Amino acid sequence: MRVNRIIKSNLSLIKPLIMCAILSLNYNYVMAQEASSEMAPQARIRLYGQNQKPTNMRYRYEGHLVKETAGGNLSGAFTSLLHMARNSSIGIPATSTIETMKQHNHYLSKLFYREFTIPANIPITISNAYMGLTTVNNTHQNGSVIYNEPSCQSDKLTFVAKPGHDYEAIASSASAQCGVTLLEVHADGSTTPLVNVQAGGN
Repeated sequence: MRVNRIIKSNLSLIKPLIMCAILSLNYNYVMAQEASSEMAPQARIRLYGQNQKPTNMRYRYEGHLVKETAGGNLSGAFTSLLHMARNSSIGIPATSTIETMKQHNHYLSKLFYREFTIPANIPITISNAYMGLTTVNNTHQNGSVIYNEPSCQSDKLTFVAKPGHDYEAIASSASAQCGVTLLEVHADGSTTPLVNVQAGGN
C-alpha cells in the first residue's frame, strides 16, 4: 500500500511537470515561427485606386496566393463613390502623387491609397482596370438611349521587391484608360521609375 501511495504521489508531481514541458515546447515553437516571419526580408508598397479604376496586387507566399486591392472591392468602390474613402498608411514617405491626388478625383470617384507590407525577393504582380459605366438617357419620344462606356484591363506588371525598399503603383493615365506604372520611393519622397519590369498579357 505504501508503495502504491508513493507511486501515486510521484505521478501527481510528474503530470504538472509534463504539462509544463509541453506548454514550454509549444511556446518556443510559436516564438520561433514569429521570429522566422519577422526575419523574412520585407518591402512596402502603396497602391492607388478609386471607384471604376482599381489597382490589384497578387503574389504567392509560403504556398498561399495573396490578393490585395485598392478600389477593387465593394467597400473601396462604395466609399470612393461617396468621396468617403480614407487613405491607409504604414509609413511610406509622401510623394508628389499624394500632393496631386485631388486632380484625379471625379464627381463619383475619389482617388485614395492603401499601403502594404510585401515579401521581398519574390515576384509581385500588379495590374489595374477601368470599369466603364452604362448610362440610360430618356428621350422626348418615350424612348431611351443606352450608352456603354468602354472598359479595359491593363497588362500585368511583375517585379521583385528589394528588402527594405518602398514602392508605389500609380495609374499611367488620369483618363478612362488602363495602364500601371511602378515607382521606387526614396526616403525624401522622391521617386524613380523602375525599368526592365516584365509585362505580360491580360
